[in-house]
Amino acid sequence: MSDNQDIFQSYYDFSSGDYEAMESYLMNVNWSYEFTFVFNVEDYWQIFANHLNTAIEAYVPMKKKPIHINRNVTTEPTGRSVVFCPCCAELLASFVFTFFACIY
Repeated sequence: MSDNQDIFQSYYDFSSGDYEAMESYLMNVNWSYEFTFVFNVEDYWQIFANHLNTAIEAYVPMKKKPIHINRNVTTEPTGRSVVFCPCCAELLASFVFTFFACIY
């Protein structure tokens, strides 16, 4: 019996994301309504981040990659790390600029 086993880690394939659909989703959110009773920056960010994560989950496909694990080594799960790709950064910057230009 081998001490090694292969498991898979899921990740977002941002290079295959449907950014037009993401933009459409984010542009169709009623931001005025969403931010009606928001009084601090943290709440603004939480609402925006929730919608952005929803768009990512809906329009960016997931892929799996194998990870080689040695059963003799014990590790604690570290959770999922988020990598912000340049495409998303550009989309986010464009959206935020447009959003605040409409408000003010």
